[in-house]
Amino acid sequence: MSETIGILDIGSGYIKVLVSFIDDDDDIRTEPLFVDKRESKGIEEGVIVRASSARNAIREILDSVRDRNGGEIGKLYLLVSHPKVKYSNTSVSLQISSPQEGEFSEVKEEHLKELSEMVRRESQEPEYEIIHIVPKYFLLDGEKYYEPVGLHATTIEGVYHVIKLKKQVYLNLRNLVRSLNYDVNRIMLPVFTASYEILTEEDSKKRILLIDFGHTTTGFSYFVDGSPEITGVISGGIRDAIEILSAQYKIPTKNAQELIKDIGYYRRQGYSLEVEEENITLELEEGDVITVSKNEIGNILKGVVAEILAKIFEKLFEDKQIDITKDLDEIVLIGGGARLPHFKELVEELIEEVEIPYCLVRIGKGKYLTYYDAEFAQKGDLLETDFAPARGVVELIRRGREWWWEETSGSNNPLLLNEKKIEPTYEEATLVESLEEKPKKQNLWSKIMNFFKNLISEE
Repeated sequence: MSETIGILDIGSGYIKVLVSFIDDDDDIRTEPLFVDKRESKGIEEGVIVRASSARNAIREILDSVRDRNGGEIGKLYLLVSHPKVKYSNTSVSLQISSPQEGEFSEVKEEHLKELSEMVRRESQEPEYEIIHIVPKYFLLDGEKYYEPVGLHATTIEGVYHVIKLKKQVYLNLRNLVRSLNYDVNRIMLPVFTASYEILTEEDSKKRILLIDFGHTTTGFSYFVDGSPEITGVISGGIRDAIEILSAQYKIPTKNAQELIKDIGYYRRQGYSLEVEEENITLELEEGDVITVSKNEIGNILKGVVAEILAKIFEKLFEDKQIDITKDLDEIVLIGGGARLPHFKELVEELIEEVEIPYCLVRIGKGKYLTYYDAEFAQKGDLLETDFAPARGVVELIRRGREWWWEETSGSNNPLLLNEKKIEPTYEEATLVESLEEKPKKQNLWSKIMNFFKNLISEE
């Protein structure tokens, strides 16, 4: 079956759309048809605060799809990032044969679907909507596997990462889009879907922190063994730097946004032989002319990013005692913030200043870009980091369209590990940490958090 799908990423700064043609008559093939990005209105941190403005902004971009694409979208998927996102790691088990009789039964897809339904029932909350049920791994009679279908066992246990969205946010967004005569197939979390497009098989051997720097929110997901362990969204994004710059120089937010976009994280290159202009002369609409320091723009951005990182690191530590000096191999940056000039260097500098050893930083680049026509991609923003979540949805569909809705299959993991593993799980390894090590971890953590707090107060 072939169809046209649309992915609508609804942010506070921009609304982005990717329309793709899916053809699986012979071999699953994706063909991007249309990509666009428009200014968002009426949306704050994933919440509809002005329904009429939000409806008009969404209608405008969907109408452009209809005009350019020449037809209707078969299925529409929404992406939204909101601070009221919750997660849990849930374990359920199912006996598929009698151990007393010494017989083993083959694990089938129906067993995984039953496990998924058990997780759904166990994870339900009245005020939250489950948007992702992700299999982390399976234990067949105590041994760890990632793709259990076709193997034999008496008991299968599944460990799942469950992501939930505040039901009010979910319903309001779905109903608004439905009021425009579009049927919403599903609502998903951008930072999670991006992992399917950004993280590689090599990343399955690392402990990865994927960060989606947005306009008013920042999403993050911490991966261990190729599976999400902690997922969340915090308030705060690049707009914070824009507002500080606007207030400090008494300039319109539009001008401040352009300065942040053009300058990013500026630091004078001491080794450069060329004379650098360290100030920008800005002419306002009223005719006033002001001078803005590039260094000051960089300092403002640094303070905002430091505060965001501090919140994320604190969340990792509070939830799972994640020590970023030992339990973090790489930070991967996506989102609109990652497009700012020298943003990677800014995060690297912050990591170095708190003395986090061996932690690399990179801008998230897609691993499936060969599926897209190069000439088409260069015409728009398709290959940029802020379109990674939309590209990830396409990859999710490519993985297996008959079961991806429930995400029940063992192969539907951002990173695939086919080999059997019997070493202790992450949770088990954490439990055996010595009592002598914990005071050291607490002291080091205090040092890191104090650094960020001091930096934020200085900025």
